[in-house]
Amino acid sequence: MKITNGGTFPSISAGWRVSNEGFFQSNFVSDLKLRASFGETGNFQIPNFGSQSLLSQNNYVDGDGNQINGYAQSTAPNANLKWERTSTIDIGADLGLFNNTIYLNLDYYDSRTKDLLLNVPVPSISGFTTQLTNIGEVKNAGFEAGLSTNFDIGELNVKANVNFSANKNEILALGPDNNDIIATIPGGAGFGFLTRVGEELGSFYALRVNGVLSQQDIDNGVPTFPGSRAGDLDIQDINGDGAITDDDRTIVGSVFPDYTAGISATLKYRNIDFGFNLQTVQGFQTNALINRYNYNIEGNFNNISRVLDRYQSDSDPGNGIEGRANRSTTGALGRPTSRWVEEGSFTRIRNLTLGYTLPESLESSFLERARIYVSAQNPFTFTDYPYYNPEVSSTPDSALTGGQDYGNYPLARTIILGLNLNFK
Repeated sequence: MKITNGGTFPSISAGWRVSNEGFFQSNFVSDLKLRASFGETGNFQIPNFGSQSLLSQNNYVDGDGNQINGYAQSTAPNANLKWERTSTIDIGADLGLFNNTIYLNLDYYDSRTKDLLLNVPVPSISGFTTQLTNIGEVKNAGFEAGLSTNFDIGELNVKANVNFSANKNEILALGPDNNDIIATIPGGAGFGFLTRVGEELGSFYALRVNGVLSQQDIDNGVPTFPGSRAGDLDIQDINGDGAITDDDRTIVGSVFPDYTAGISATLKYRNIDFGFNLQTVQGFQTNALINRYNYNIEGNFNNISRVLDRYQSDSDPGNGIEGRANRSTTGALGRPTSRWVEEGSFTRIRNLTLGYTLPESLESSFLERARIYVSAQNPFTFTDYPYYNPEVSSTPDSALTGGQDYGNYPLARTIILGLNLNFK
């Protein structure tokens, strides 16, 4: 059997500091460097004994009806597991302006990962539901930029760092037949996560809701579940066969953002200092599985206030989004749909700090420096997301099923009052 527990991962890089060349003359460009690199890395995050079939306790009943303690296989074996391999090309430039008072870093990268380590669903007739497998190839390509500055305006010193990144994720291959992988999570009511060639990893996969059915829609023969009536959800007939089935599921969101950005800065004036850290993540969705309860309108859970504006009748249709109280198949309130997907974009202030350093005249023979400060961690989040934290996942260890909020615990807001003492 071929040994697959090791690997070789080469890399090479080159750079050219153009600003050191004799022909380069500039009054404001103090540094210019062009660079390129290629390298391979390996991901060996295979669980202990992951290639073997493990046993777990499992009781059974013998022929006389007695319960017997025993053990059964709980994981599917795969003797061919090997390292995941990522190859990355990076082309970049570093630019310093005005004696490096402003410094800019620019990078474009193209990263290809082969032999992905994924827990792939397998037929339950095998005795298992998933198997850890090396399968497929995924591409991540994008642009990153960073800017830093450090300057003085009189007695005010300003230090700041700004970053921006945009990444595109795409599945390039999924085994010899490029078959789709549709994964679910325990307790997720069958909400699907689609991994398909040409799409992003673990895209949200469900029926798309157009709105709420009116009686006119019913009379006009709009495709519905059998028995649907006015006030039920209007599901889009994706495949155009005139019926609403699981074959009409489509991609309704993605956990991958369009871009992320951030800024951190420190301002110091005499003995007073102020710092902040801000982050923004835009253009991604969160699978708010908690919506299956918060919008069911049947009283087994506290509901979101938006259901007060639900469909009552054709003369009182509400907001055109919330259907009547009907959690059966025809109503689809308990069925995985795009109504469970929420826009997750947010801007968050990660940290605010205000400090004061005591004047030197107050220092003693044993005290070199004293500073008091107050700091707030995660004080403000600006988002349209209706729940505690859009930056969540109930299954953080699974690349195939990311970005669910099943009532996750909120992010803590913390206020700290502190004192720093430096002794001689």
